[in-house]
Formats: sequence, C-alpha cells, structure tokens
Amino acid sequence: MKKPYWIVLGITGAIATLLGYRAILAFLNLPSLLITIGGTCFVYSWQTVKDSWTAVRIVLGAELHSPQQQLAAITHLADLNRHGGLRALENYEAQLSDPLLRRGVSLLVDMRREEEVRAHVEHEFFLFSNQYKTARQVLLTMGKLLPAFGMAGTLIGLVLLLHQANAFDPQTAAPAFAVGSTTPYGVVLPTAFVLPLATKVQSFIKNREVSMHLILEGMALLARNETPKITQRYLTTLLVAEAREDDGIALQPVPGPLAHENK
Repeated sequence: MKKPYWIVLGITGAIATLLGYRAILAFLNLPSLLITIGGTCFVYSWQTVKDSWTAVRIVLGAELHSPQQQLAAITHLADLNRHGGLRALENYEAQLSDPLLRRGVSLLVDMRREEEVRAHVEHEFFLFSNQYKTARQVLLTMGKLLPAFGMAGTLIGLVLLLHQANAFDPQTAAPAFAVGSTTPYGVVLPTAFVLPLATKVQSFIKNREVSMHLILEGMALLARNETPKITQRYLTTLLVAEAREDDGIALQPVPGPLAHENK
C-alpha cells in the first residue's frame, strides 16, 4: 500500500479513537450524502468522474522525480551515448524509472530521428495535460458545488419540517432533521478533501510538465550526440528559465546548444 493511503488510514483511525465510533455514526446520513455528493457528481458524466478519480489515485501513489534528478539522469545518458553509443543506451534503458524517459531512449535505440522522438514526447505531453488538467478542473468545480448542494439539502429538510408544523411529531420529524444536516457535508468535504486534492494535482502537473520539458529537450540533445557538458549546461538553463517563469519574470526563448562549441 502506498504511503498516502497509510496517512489517510492513520488520520481516520485517530479521529475514530478521539470521537468514538458512535459519535462518527451520528454524523453519517445516507440521504444527506446522496444529495450532497450525488448532486455534485451528477454535473459530470460517470466516465468523467471515473477518469478523474483514476487520475487522483495515480497522483496520490506517484513517485515524483525532481527536475534535478531528471537532469542528472539525462546527463548520464549523454555520457553513455558519447562513450558507448546506442548499445550503451540500450543496456541502461531498463534501469530508468521514468516511463517517458525510458520510452524516449527506446526510440533513440531504434534509430528514430530527432523529429520522431520529439513528436512522440510532445504527444505524450498533450495526453498527460488533458487527463490531469481535466481532473483538476473537476475537483475545483466540485469544491464550488458541494456547498451549494449542501445548502440545497438543508432547505429540503426545512421544507419537510414545515409540512409538519401543525402536528409536530419528534418521531416523524427526525428524518427531516437528518436531511437538513447536509450543510456540514457541503463545508467539510470541499475544505478537507476536494480542494486539497486539487492543489496536490496542480503540484503534480507542474512537476511533470517541467520533467517532460527536460525529457523533450534531453532526447533532442541525445539524438544530436551532444556532450554531457553541453547537455547539462543547456538543461540547467531550462530549469533556471522555468524557475523565473514561476516567479513571474518575463523570459526570452532559451537558445539551443551552440553548434560551434567544442565537443
């Protein structure tokens, strides 16, 4: 089991211990959950919700590679390519943990041209962006809709209570009170779960975008058989550019490696 799941289980166990099992059950009401969660999910198709949840699960269990790790891996590949050629890259391919980097090396080993490798990595980047950005947007929308449906459930409960205003019976009024408890769901669910997940997905997207950018340019450098020194210098420049963009500093396009540099 991945570490995030252990964390969730640990937090749940701690809350259960502090509040007690019966106290937790007192906050659970099936009609309220159906109104709040069901109404929110109904905005999207089942397939969209399913795909978004799959993306979230991948994010929670993903092993992120820092840009510095990617830079070091690509620089090492440039060294192998410079001294051992495609055979050295082929022998090292299985040791690469990043699937996109491994796929890019595989294309180079198969003697694919730089344009083909770049097109494949760009296609993978496009698919990635669509999948995870859609999941993030779904989470953000749910974070806005959950409070609204929570309030709607409370209004439904009030209407049911008003129908019993003339002949109030605690036994029959209890379900109406329960339905009227949807507002806490509309507040707790987005604040404690949905919006933090959206933030985590956004962080994952940014990390992966930087890594994919490095891989895209790194594969092009490998295809040109550039030296490890030039490869490291160029990719480091890209990382600096990415960091400045995050700080809101306008940048000029980063030039490619100079052809006249010593190899």
